[in-house]
Amino acid sequence: MSGIFFLFLSDNYYPNWRVKVNDSRNNQSNWSSIYQVTINSDITITLQNDNINFTTLTSGDENDTLDNSPRPFNLTNDGNSFVNISINATDDLWTTQANPSQFFQFRSNETGETGSFNVALSNTTIWRNIPPITGLTAAIALLNYSNSNDSAEIEIRIQAPLDEPPGAKSAIINLLAELTSKTL
Repeated sequence: MSGIFFLFLSDNYYPNWRVKVNDSRNNQSNWSSIYQVTINSDITITLQNDNINFTTLTSGDENDTLDNSPRPFNLTNDGNSFVNISINATDDLWTTQANPSQFFQFRSNETGETGSFNVALSNTTIWRNIPPITGLTAAIALLNYSNSNDSAEIEIRIQAPLDEPPGAKSAIINLLAELTSKTL
């Protein structure tokens, strides 16, 4: 039954069902009324770390979250369905470099919960430029919802452009979780 139940969760499938009773003497009842099982998909993503502070960089310096200093974004799928995660940024991090650029990038990474998402379909091996608010780029494919395999990281990499004036810099990164009917 768990395989069928899984299908209901993934595809928002609402099956009809009914029962018939059979005792040890082979006496059978009539079929019951028809009932419908309704299971709604729940997309709930918890962001463990919602702020990344790279502190001070000088012109040309770069830093990333691969060494956990600073910590990357850590996402947990607390819903009941597989989801895909996409990324973009509301504004530019640098005044001299508009998004997307090699100066503001991301990639996905596994946590201690290996197998939480489809690594082959996710962006895990190379740094990709974070797109502007007008675009979305896939970051994590098929993030699982099972408690032992439901987390992933989004790593961030920045590089201070050579012509960037000094001062505090910030950008808002948006993560979009969307229901997917596919499974691992």
